[in-house]
Amino acid sequence: MRKQKIVTIGGGTGQYELLRGLCEHSDKLDITAIVNTCDNGGSSGVLRREKGIIPPGDILGAILGLTPKHLEKGCRVILKHRPDYINNHTTGNVIFEGLVKGYGGTMNAIKFLCERCNCVGKILPVTLDDFSLQAVIRQPFSGGFINKIIRGQKEISYLTSLNDDKLKISSRILKLSSKRECQAYWEVINAIKSADKIVICPGDLYGSIIPNFLVSGIKETLEKSKAKKIYVCNLFTKEGNYNFRVSDFVNEIEKYSGIKLNKILVNSVVPTKEVLKKYLKENSKFVEDNLGKDSRVVRGDFVVVKPHEEKTLFRHSAEKVTCAILKL
Repeated sequence: MRKQKIVTIGGGTGQYELLRGLCEHSDKLDITAIVNTCDNGGSSGVLRREKGIIPPGDILGAILGLTPKHLEKGCRVILKHRPDYINNHTTGNVIFEGLVKGYGGTMNAIKFLCERCNCVGKILPVTLDDFSLQAVIRQPFSGGFINKIIRGQKEISYLTSLNDDKLKISSRILKLSSKRECQAYWEVINAIKSADKIVICPGDLYGSIIPNFLVSGIKETLEKSKAKKIYVCNLFTKEGNYNFRVSDFVNEIEKYSGIKLNKILVNSVVPTKEVLKKYLKENSKFVEDNLGKDSRVVRGDFVVVKPHEEKTLFRHSAEKVTCAILKL
């Protein structure tokens, strides 16, 4: 029986969680993860600047997402450990840099780690080029607004998270673009062309998701693809999307990707007041579903609640989201 070809597009925790769910159905799925590579913060940013490699953080997260459950704990210890004697780098980032330099380049490094972790799918960086973001941002200033050009994913995320809840104003990204032209990795183009379903992951909209569409060749290939395009909408707002509703997320995805989404997964479970208060402390708000009778919307309980965690205590359930995707 032919396996269904599913391609995920994203980066960060949102993609990792989705891949964990898809991993459990690898017997009937051919999974490919297309991963954002514009990160310039933390350990990944340092290795990018000093060693000239693509930022490994989201790549390693995707590898763990596609690692079978019985091996993930051990692989996580190896890849995510952060000993203080190597300048705040994770062991995984250091290993990745060593493999890139000594084992024949980026793709050989990824394939080596995927084999050692018994990954049940393929991990592809969206581009192997030096990929940097820049944005035109509208910012509050002296009772009005000014437009600024900000460069770098870390810098964009920081400045757009400085919101003023009392005044109900925030920085807003007017235009996101790549600082220089980058070409999509050739295997990424082939994966999109042959996909049955393309799933755009939840996550940092302007830092992890939309950047993938800015790489040359991605948008054009998506527009021609006959695959079913599915978007898993965020649960809460984050950097640059303060006060966004579901329609705002959908509009931005469609604007930058050039596609018309076929299905939109929207969680219908409302958090408790206690949960909402915890997120509001970080200027994060629950995303309001305002799509009404839009026939593309698939509503349901897609969450898991972790009341004792400090962060991500109300998040997507990998299992529930995966089951919904498989039914489409």
